[in-house]
Amino acid sequence: MFTEPKVEAKKLFFSISYAMDLVNSNLKDHQLRTAMIAWMITEQLDYTHNASEEIFFAALVHDIGAITPEEKVEMHHDLDDANSQRHCLLGEYLLKGIDVLENISKIVRYHHTPLAKLEKENIAEKIAKGANIILIADRIEKMIARDKFILLQKDEIRGKISKEKDY
Repeated sequence: MFTEPKVEAKKLFFSISYAMDLVNSNLKDHQLRTAMIAWMITEQLDYTHNASEEIFFAALVHDIGAITPEEKVEMHHDLDDANSQRHCLLGEYLLKGIDVLENISKIVRYHHTPLAKLEKENIAEKIAKGANIILIADRIEKMIARDKFILLQKDEIRGKISKEKDY
């Protein structure tokens, strides 16, 4: 008798995230690092465990809409989020057909859109704030120089982030 296989969602997300980062050695752990930074932000904001987890998993797959290796590498080096909307839309499309991923698909859709714009467009607060956390976490992760000890970079990264007004 054949039994239908069961897939644990958390393991699936980690596997997808890992596979996405295999495209280029410079991208190694980008999804996971972004997710960890997002988790730390939600902890500082005193989010519930469930809300933090939803944002964490959205961050794990936030670049799923960047299909080609060239797109992935270009996005990682390009902090101009105006060029990033295509992969956000495709990411939402890939995730939205699954009921349990509806909120995650929306967070992925808006993860390169500044919070002020999302508020003007009346995007649900939960989605807008989750997307904004990933936007900030993604930018922080991209600023980390891999060839320097991370704690020596914290002041410089904090300074750049605090100067940015486009979140």
